[in-house]
Amino acid sequence: MKNLLSLDEIIGSTSTRSQKKQQINTIQEMMADMDSVNDRLKKLSATLKAEELEAEKEREKKIQEEQEAKKLEEDKTQTQASPQENKPSTELTKKEEDLEEEEGHHRIPEKVWRSLRLNPSLDVREFHDRYIIAGQLPGVHRQDLNVDLSPNKTLVISGVRLPTEKEEGLMRKHAQAAWARNHIVRKRIPVLKPQEEDRMILEIANGRYGTFSETYRLPGNIDKSKISASLEKGILQVTIPKIRQPLGGPFHNDYSW
Repeated sequence: MKNLLSLDEIIGSTSTRSQKKQQINTIQEMMADMDSVNDRLKKLSATLKAEELEAEKEREKKIQEEQEAKKLEEDKTQTQASPQENKPSTELTKKEEDLEEEEGHHRIPEKVWRSLRLNPSLDVREFHDRYIIAGQLPGVHRQDLNVDLSPNKTLVISGVRLPTEKEEGLMRKHAQAAWARNHIVRKRIPVLKPQEEDRMILEIANGRYGTFSETYRLPGNIDKSKISASLEKGILQVTIPKIRQPLGGPFHNDYSW
């Protein structure tokens, strides 16, 4: 601005100098007004940011209070639903009786396990002096395995695999975890009924536990008196020796395997 005034003094005439000075004063006043407006805008922006930050804190505080209130309500509901230690059994409501029954652990009956179909993988191989039936039977014990030869030379291998209490407990935990995962999107996971839990356990156990029976029609050149079977570390092997043919004698292959 000083430069403008100096320039005006040099090139301005006396008649126009007063008018130019008035214009310069007007420009100065306008610039001062702009600075004032800018200051007010900065103060207003800072005020808005502060108010927005305060509002965000209020929203977070409200959400936290709502979550705490919801948790307290759920804890209160669960406390009211659970049976009291000193409450007489005659005063239990039907819902409380159901909860007591659901919370108690139970075993699936053995007859249910036996009704399942166990699918062992047994292979048959033929050698020059014997036949071998072998395969894996994990979890099957010797006392639960039968190898029977009928008079018509039919070999039946049968057995059963029942879960131990620990194995059934692990399957129960898997079923409960799967139930929780399937309902995690809901606000509250519904109670897993014992019948539904047993159904899920049996689905998990499908093909791994139950009863099996495999029948084999033996050929005619076997020595049934020397048939043997072994079960070691879950591996079954049934050895069926062949009858030795006399040297130079005919070889009869009158069987189907």
